[in-house]
Amino acid sequence: MIDARLRTDADQRSAVTEKMSFADFVAVAGADVIALSGGFPDLAALRGPDLAHLAGQLFRGRDADATGYAGAWGVPGFLKVLRERLRVRDGQVHGPGELMVTSGATEGLHLAATALLTSADQVLIESPTFPGAAAAFEAAGARLGAIEVDEDGVRVDRIGARLDSGDASSLCYVVPDHQNPTGATLSLERRRSLAGLARRHDLLIIEDVAYRELDFKGPRLPSLASLAPGHVVQLGTFSKTFMPGIRLGWAAGPRSLLERLVEVKRRTDQCASPFGQRLLESFVRRGGFDAQIAEARVIYRRRCEAMLAALAETMPAGVTWSRPCGGFFVWLSLPAGVPSAAVATVALDRGVACIPGELLGTAGGLRLAFSAVAAERMPEAGRRLGEAIAAVSGTATSSQRLTAVTAMQISEGK
Repeated sequence: MIDARLRTDADQRSAVTEKMSFADFVAVAGADVIALSGGFPDLAALRGPDLAHLAGQLFRGRDADATGYAGAWGVPGFLKVLRERLRVRDGQVHGPGELMVTSGATEGLHLAATALLTSADQVLIESPTFPGAAAAFEAAGARLGAIEVDEDGVRVDRIGARLDSGDASSLCYVVPDHQNPTGATLSLERRRSLAGLARRHDLLIIEDVAYRELDFKGPRLPSLASLAPGHVVQLGTFSKTFMPGIRLGWAAGPRSLLERLVEVKRRTDQCASPFGQRLLESFVRRGGFDAQIAEARVIYRRRCEAMLAALAETMPAGVTWSRPCGGFFVWLSLPAGVPSAAVATVALDRGVACIPGELLGTAGGLRLAFSAVAAERMPEAGRRLGEAIAAVSGTATSSQRLTAVTAMQISEGK
């Protein structure tokens, strides 16, 4: 089970962040540092020549939709492509005013928080969770209520117990597919149960589907938006599947809610990149986007398998980890009493970077991102991390124990 010692408010996180921030662990430099810290896509699958050709066509044709301003809802052609993609992928049919383009999912979170929350609201979030979501809800003044995550995703029974006991939470934030940071996928039973709770308690769900298309094996489970239409605002991003340099995402949901998000967007950046929308529209129409995602899935699956194999060879006794079926992340649970912030700091000194659980809403674990690290480097990453854990906890790693046993056997003539 994924350890989730619930620590979600800003005061509890400050003890760690005063010394090392999230950015400190992500923005590591040096050829010898193995960065398991950033949830970055690997651009090896990016079809650069194809995109350069498409971009040139937009410029040569003086495409007005690409080079001018756009409406806050998005460029019509891109909205059409996106609407059809969501219909084919998830069976969702979005009418007028039920789909908008955002400048990435993080902007979508801030739009939703600003438009839908007040300081009197409480938001239920997963623990551990994506720190950008917690920051967006806190910026809106909302209070956070933490719900444990295990190997089957967020504990929906805990959400139900809170709501049934009179909890006044108005919104629940969930990453149901290959969750950031644990890699867990919400089970079908829990998805159906959460959809039922949303209908029974008039609970709004923010469904973050950043990693939904990066699955390693099927079948893909139904989205929460398809199970509880009218009670879900779905947020997506193309940063993980296309490229983060072109800031594009989407929000889909009931028109009455989306109109409020669009009104906030009009007061901020007015529109998501029109050029990015037209470029991705052309890329999708020509089949390049689906081909790129297919290639990326193979890359990430191999890296995930390499990381899991390395952890099995190098981790000290008492350390456990998640086994994701997609996405970017593995969650490492440390033995009781071993501080993850101390482990992450020692690990960085030894040349491997990861994110301590204290920065993600829970103590006792580490987020390991396999997405941007070559499979060949995973054994060394595991060795360094295992030694850091051993140094902090006073235990021996698997490789150290094997060496000791081998030395004993040799000395005894075996």
